[in-house]
Amino acid sequence: MALPEVKQNATEARLASLSLPEAGCTRAAREAALARVREMGLPSRRDEYWKYTHPDTL
Repeated sequence: MALPEVKQNATEARLASLSLPEAGCTRAAREAALARVREMGLPSRRDEYWKYTHPDTL
């Protein structure tokens, strides 16, 4: 299994565990944000802009 695939599976597992409202005025923005997270993946400790943030707490 390739490393990007493992990261993608971890991202999908984390997103699947969320309980998000199905309707509302922010639905389009939420769907766009989730699509971007799926594309980029969750940040890791190697990502410079997250250097002092612990991703485990998100």
